[in-house]
Amino acid sequence: MSNDLTTQNSDDAGASNPLAILNAATKIADAAKEKWNSSGAAQYVKAATDNLPEGTRDVIGNVQRSIFRRENLRSFSVYTGFGEERPFYFERSPDLLIDRIRHNLTYFFLNYGVLTVFLFILSVITNPATLIKLAIIALMWVYVVKMTESGSIVIAGESCVLSTLILIQFHFMLTVSV
Repeated sequence: MSNDLTTQNSDDAGASNPLAILNAATKIADAAKEKWNSSGAAQYVKAATDNLPEGTRDVIGNVQRSIFRRENLRSFSVYTGFGEERPFYFERSPDLLIDRIRHNLTYFFLNYGVLTVFLFILSVITNPATLIKLAIIALMWVYVVKMTESGSIVIAGESCVLSTLILIQFHFMLTVSV
């Protein structure tokens, strides 16, 4: 009986062990990668990106090269301020506060993006109706990109440029998401 309790206590201790958590997260990531590769999704994504207009592909390529670089992702301890003497010190002077916010936004932008994507995925999982809204928005974006390959589109006899359509879609996204 006491041996069972010791085993249970050692299992509970392993659950709070950071290495055990990292190991479990690695197994989950490996399983997701294997599932992605076996599903053929990579071919569908490649086919979809091959059908994008050249200008759109250039913009996406530039963003990937300049923003989504691994060296821009800061470590967890740096991001959270662990080990610093005063990691959450609040600047009193507005000038210093603005400088600190500007520095943090440029230094941790990829961390903020990863956190935003994580919270977004969590919200989609917890509210399945969001998937329908996202599908509608995605279909609208695909339609606009395809229809404006020449630079503008004619709607009800009026020529609309891409920037106008983007504003309309942005307004639609705000109203649908509420």
